[in-house]
Amino acid sequence: MSGICIFELAREARHGDIISLDLVPDYTSSELRKATGGRLEGVLHKALVQNCPFEFCKNFCFTVDRTADFQQAQVTAGGVPLSQVDASCQSLRSPHAWLTGELLNVDGDCGGFNLHWAWSTALCAAEAVYKEAQMS
Repeated sequence: MSGICIFELAREARHGDIISLDLVPDYTSSELRKATGGRLEGVLHKALVQNCPFEFCKNFCFTVDRTADFQQAQVTAGGVPLSQVDASCQSLRSPHAWLTGELLNVDGDCGGFNLHWAWSTALCAAEAVYKEAQMS
């Protein structure tokens, strides 16, 4: 499985979790049966159309086996806690070391938020390094 919804779930999902998807949220099972029934007649035997598992589309379940490996990752989680850096992203434990992007324990939703975080923290750190160099 892949896609934005799956990427969002990957943060929380664990091995063995059961995920249920409604593949056609705008229709009830009976509306779906009614909307597709005529199209399936002639392609499938009438008895099959009447017993077609439309509920499958409303409750598509799968069990989480694993997430993809690091090479497939869209974002990583973990890193240095934000409590360990100041507003310029300078390490409180190691002065003159700035930590940005995914070095910090931040993983945002899909949609460019992680890229924005990386660029924003890089800018904060760069400005702080520049100011410090000016004072030296």
